[in-house]
Amino acid sequence: MQDGGLVVIAFAATTNKLIVESANDSEDPSDDEVPKKLTLQEAYGKLCTEFIKSEKTSYLCRKELKKADLLVKLDETTRLVEMFVVENTLLEEKVKNLEVELSQARTQIKRMSSAKLESLVLRRMA
Repeated sequence: MQDGGLVVIAFAATTNKLIVESANDSEDPSDDEVPKKLTLQEAYGKLCTEFIKSEKTSYLCRKELKKADLLVKLDETTRLVEMFVVENTLLEEKVKNLEVELSQARTQIKRMSSAKLESLVLRRMA
């Protein structure tokens, strides 16, 4: 049965057979190993405990990988936003320059129109 990412295991042993396990607290293989006797149920209980620890570690690793993936996506998105900000600034500057050119063109058109109108009026009056 799986509940919230953890696996729940149930077991009952009705035997008293002994299992010999190598009991070695240190991870140095050169130490003398002292055999420890366990019943089948004790061995299974220890196995379940180790399995649960392994599942918790696996869950935390997956969570860290997800976090790392999200951080990479955040970094990529941040760079993309910065690129758009730069591009937007350049486009705003271009729009301002075009507005200045448009204003100058309108002023020239008004001057030319006024001059032509004045020229026509003077020709008709003459």
